[in-house]
Amino acid sequence: MLADLECHCSRPNVLNNENFHFVQSDLLVVKKQKKRYCPIYFQKEDIERELTKASKSSRGSALSKQIMVGSLEDVLKKMEISERNSGWDDLIFIPPGKSLNQHINEVSA
Repeated sequence: MLADLECHCSRPNVLNNENFHFVQSDLLVVKKQKKRYCPIYFQKEDIERELTKASKSSRGSALSKQIMVGSLEDVLKKMEISERNSGWDDLIFIPPGKSLNQHINEVSA
């Protein structure tokens, strides 16, 4: 789904002077209550924390190889023009500092 977005996995943070970026990992896609959630994070630290929880055997550099960085503007444009059930409607934006499960529980309640 994000294959056509530019990837800068070694970037220390997700905000630069030109564009706002997000971080995502296919390893964190979950299904809950018959719905698929593909989480989008705004801080690298948040996704690293979630990846550590998801895979206790992974460490440091292995985690960064599983993180994709993309342009938020590109994703929003694709979400706007996409067809229903295209995969773009599965995205869930995780606020900074919140965990995936905490946010899913809040929005699905």
